[in-house]
Amino acid sequence: MRRLLLLLAALLATATVARAEPINADQGIAIHGIDPVAYFTDRRAVMGDPAITAEWQGVTWRFASAEHRETFLAAPERYAPAYGGHCAYGVSRGYLVDIDPEAWTIRNDTLYLNYSLPVRTTWLEDPDGYVAKANRNWPGLAAD
Repeated sequence: MRRLLLLLAALLATATVARAEPINADQGIAIHGIDPVAYFTDRRAVMGDPAITAEWQGVTWRFASAEHRETFLAAPERYAPAYGGHCAYGVSRGYLVDIDPEAWTIRNDTLYLNYSLPVRTTWLEDPDGYVAKANRNWPGLAAD
């Protein structure tokens, strides 16, 4: 019985690790080093300071201030971009695509990033429709 419980615990631990969200990170740095909290507070993309970082979901996140880092760590799911920081439009089409940190939108208190400003323009034509499609596609993409 003890072996069975240990095996079950190991399987559950492995399943948890396998389900971690694939974060869009270049050389281990999330969203090109942009401070995710700044999108909400400053309403613009702000480069994070390499000396002010936090580890979350297996990657390094940079912040413009220690206050932003603490804000993020208190609720990372609130400030991290949807779909692991991959292009939201790309996810709606079934692909994991890189982003331009300047092509962003906050909608319903969620940060969405896009590949480029022209793609963001397309995204804004039907954001609710694209979010619905992306939400359907994300579990399969996140599992890859």
